[in-house]
Parts: sequence; structure tokens; C-alpha cells
Amino acid sequence: MAEKSTVEIILAILATIVGSSGLFAFIQFLVTRKDKKDDQMKDLQQIIEGLRNDIQNNDIAFKKSLDALAFQVAKSTVIQSRIRILRANDELRQGSHHSYEYFRQLHQDITDYEKYCVEHPEFKNNEAVNSIEYINRVYQECLDKNNFLA
Repeated sequence: MAEKSTVEIILAILATIVGSSGLFAFIQFLVTRKDKKDDQMKDLQQIIEGLRNDIQNNDIAFKKSLDALAFQVAKSTVIQSRIRILRANDELRQGSHHSYEYFRQLHQDITDYEKYCVEHPEFKNNEAVNSIEYINRVYQECLDKNNFLA
């Protein structure tokens, strides 16, 4: 019996493999599975990109809402400061005495109010000008005479 060369053996194995329908089916399965995985990856990438866009849009909407809320809170706070200024003016004009701490808080309200008015020229800010002048005059008199409520 003649010995077959290594090349002949390899060719015989390749012929068997190529001719085998089982191996062909397996290769087809692997290709199909890879295609399905690629499709799933593309679908997943599209979903992720959609979520990313939704998050960005929601972030923008959230930031706008947060900015609007912050604006309203600041405006409401300064209106409350103005109310306290006007009320203090009325009380002082009626002869009420107040403590040094009361005036310190009142001056913080005045500072906040005036700063807001400078930063927001559209805000109606001439409503407390005379009250602020009067409060400062009474405060100076209290300092001069040491006449604060104890």
C-alpha cells in the first residue's frame, strides 16, 4: 500500500469538510448569529442614542424650569423685603421704637432690595425710595442718641 503524502491527506480532509453539509450548516449558523447580534447591537445603539437625546432635551427643559423657578423665588424674596421696608417705615412714622438688631435686619433687606433693583432694571423699584431714606434717618438718630429699644 502506497503511503499518502501529507498534502493528499490535508486535501482529503478539506474535501470532506467542504462537502459536508453539517459543517456548511454550522458556518451558516455562525454567520446568521453574527448578523443577528450586529442587528441587535445597531438597535441597542439607536435606543441609547434616543435616550441620550431625550436626556439632553429633558436637561434643557429642566434647566429652563429651574432658572424660571429661581427667578420667581428671587423676585418673591425681594418683594417680601420691600414689604418689610414699607411696614418698618409705617411703624417708625407712627413712633414705634425698634432694637438695633431690627435695624440691622432692615438694612439687610434694604441692601438686598437695592441690589436686586440694580441687577433687574425692569423691576419696579421706586416704591420704597422715600421709605428707605426715612428709615436711614431714624436709624442715624437712634445711633446718635443711643435710643434703640432695649
